[in-house]
Amino acid sequence: MRAGSDAMARRRQRWLEEQAAEAATLRGLLHDLAESEEVVAIETTGSGTHHGRLRGVGVDVAVLANPQGHGLVLLATDDIELVRTAKPHLASDRGPTFDVTLQELLIDQMAERAEVTVVTRSRGRHRGTLRSVGLDFVTVWRGANEPAVQIASSAIIAVLL
Repeated sequence: MRAGSDAMARRRQRWLEEQAAEAATLRGLLHDLAESEEVVAIETTGSGTHHGRLRGVGVDVAVLANPQGHGLVLLATDDIELVRTAKPHLASDRGPTFDVTLQELLIDQMAERAEVTVVTRSRGRHRGTLRSVGLDFVTVWRGANEPAVQIASSAIIAVLL
């Protein structure tokens, strides 16, 4: 009698896991990984592979911290191609860990006159000081002898801080 009960419990657990897997989203997986603090590798279509611990997931951005604790990478979630983890994860359908966009995070960085590298969909890399953040573009100043670069926000796939 006990063996039948155990088998039924295992089938129910497997069914629940299948239901959860069918409803899972990439944002839900990223949310769960941010809570686990596991080191992950995230491959993107345009900015390469990034390693670190997820610190949070916003409306359209994942925040990845360097495993040694210095430096952040802001990744546009629609540019994420795959996520590698040490072990399989049952993902959820949860939303962002914080209600913020990539543009809003850049506004925060602008206040600090942060040195950034902005990576665009065309795989361009623009390094300099973040000077302004408009409604749909950002300005990166590369120095006195270099022209400033205005980058459409929709073209930004990663920002390395």
